[in-house]
Amino acid sequence: LRELFHDVFDTTMVPKHKQPQRCTSFMLTEPPPEDFPEWAIVNEEEEKQEEEREEQEEEREEREEE
Repeated sequence: LRELFHDVFDTTMVPKHKQPQRCTSFMLTEPPPEDFPEWAIVNEEEEKQEEEREEQEEEREEREEE
């Protein structure tokens, strides 16, 4: 069963870094259904900005601790 499941994921899953994080229920349908929620589609630019923000916050927290 695990092998079969693994194959399904290998052939239908989007590469990890392109996966919508909050949405896994649609992952096995390809292509995504027309009513695929917009919030589930990852915007790469937004993701980068979020990561940068998180890094800045972490740096700030480290400075405050010192």
